[in-house]
Amino acid sequence: MAGSSVASSSQPPTADDGAPSYPSWVLLDRRVYFAHHENATTREVKTSTDQEVQISFCPADPPAVSHFCIHSPQIRREDYTFEPRVVSSAENLVLICLAFRTAPRSTDEDTDLVEFFVCKAGSGGNLSFEPVPCSPTGTRHSYHAGIVPRDGGNFLVADLSPRVDRGRYDLLVFSSETNKWTSTYLQLQTPAEVLPRDLPGLPDKVISLGGSVVGWVDLWRGIVFCDILEKEPLLTFIPLPTTAFDLHWTGQAQKVRDVTCLNGYISFVEIEHCHRKPVKRRSFKMTQNLDTADFILDKACLVHDDLDSKPEPVPDGWKIRTMFRDISWDHWKRRHTVHVNDISAVPGQSALISQMWDGGVLKYALRNMKTIGFPFFDVFGDDVVYFMSKVEPDDDVSWIVGVDLEGKQLEIIEPFSAASASFFDSTVLPCAFSEYMNATPRHVFLLWSPYAELVAASFSQNDVLNNHFLLGDTIPIASSAQNGVLNGYLPLGNIVPDNVEPQNTLNVTRYDGSWS
Repeated sequence: MAGSSVASSSQPPTADDGAPSYPSWVLLDRRVYFAHHENATTREVKTSTDQEVQISFCPADPPAVSHFCIHSPQIRREDYTFEPRVVSSAENLVLICLAFRTAPRSTDEDTDLVEFFVCKAGSGGNLSFEPVPCSPTGTRHSYHAGIVPRDGGNFLVADLSPRVDRGRYDLLVFSSETNKWTSTYLQLQTPAEVLPRDLPGLPDKVISLGGSVVGWVDLWRGIVFCDILEKEPLLTFIPLPTTAFDLHWTGQAQKVRDVTCLNGYISFVEIEHCHRKPVKRRSFKMTQNLDTADFILDKACLVHDDLDSKPEPVPDGWKIRTMFRDISWDHWKRRHTVHVNDISAVPGQSALISQMWDGGVLKYALRNMKTIGFPFFDVFGDDVVYFMSKVEPDDDVSWIVGVDLEGKQLEIIEPFSAASASFFDSTVLPCAFSEYMNATPRHVFLLWSPYAELVAASFSQNDVLNNHFLLGDTIPIASSAQNGVLNGYLPLGNIVPDNVEPQNTLNVTRYDGSWS
């Protein structure tokens, strides 16, 4: 899809028969834009102070980026503590966070009034926005709240607010069934070998781990998670592997890492910019040169080099590595490790930017894109990783790039640009809530787990049975359908047989490597 990757149309995509058709999944910009952008999805909601706000959804087919817009004649931009954000999504729900100033703007000691709005997607392009009552006075939010769907159209909102001492939290949970918030003090349970520096700080994101299990992710240190419906939730810690290129965690983790839950497993991706040691050539000769030479010229005996200088490492491309695990394991398993030199670029796609032509090897080379970051998976699996990229660091145009790690080839490349967007704030949220806006589901597919063979190679079949879909869920498979379907796996693109009644299916269309 050529042009800007942020949807600019005021109308949703339309099918040939004139009925609205929405993408089966979207790349949702986490920023909510200040814009008066009315379309068929525009709805009016009221804040806790009875002020009207208009919210609109602007969809786009991936890899173009979809986004929400917000507008209110009664609220000025300076009345917001920070830019409105999309914080999480699950099934047909999207959670949007707004933060207002609670006192006159001339007061520096203001506290933030955080408000959440739940966007519910329904068939026929129907969207509704339900305000969540403000949490009790004195509670603080992390701005990384999770949304958990419940039966009967109900939902839970869960936020883990860190206290001053690391490892101590307040779990804030809102239930739409009771219309109330609850607050529970939790202390992180960690093994003795976990040191204070290992404990997670402020979360970078929140993820759903299946059912009512929610995880908060510090992309440098690890994941804390719990079942928010338990009477006494047990807060548990999963460490993330330490990276060699930032041992002190000084950089922005989202630029090089991401974590999500795919098909019942936690998936992790990291981008590393590689360097090779340079060979320092001196301009003078030393006595050891006579080991191989017969003479040394007088001018070669003069030392003109800075003897204390150290040569700078030479950039040598980049690599992407992915790992996965179950929450019950005590280890991470390798999935992919791919260096940019091993990735094939398709001429038809890479010709979009002539700078990708490498005259040295007479082919298009992805390594010519020198600045990359913000990796993420799509909603189908971990074979394809997307990231933002620039050919040169000072370029005005960023690109969204998709790489098939299994096939080691360029999957997609599209320009990414937007008002107020920058390469250094380019986070998107892959989610499937837009599929619920279609009038009728197009197909029903099981999300096949790509980890089946990898897990089976290390564990017995009994160990992995019922662990290959959503965490903690059991998949009932009809006895007549078990033959030829290993542990209930169906590859993407296969329609579920009529005599199989699996739980936890998702109405999505298969991504086949092409985009419309």
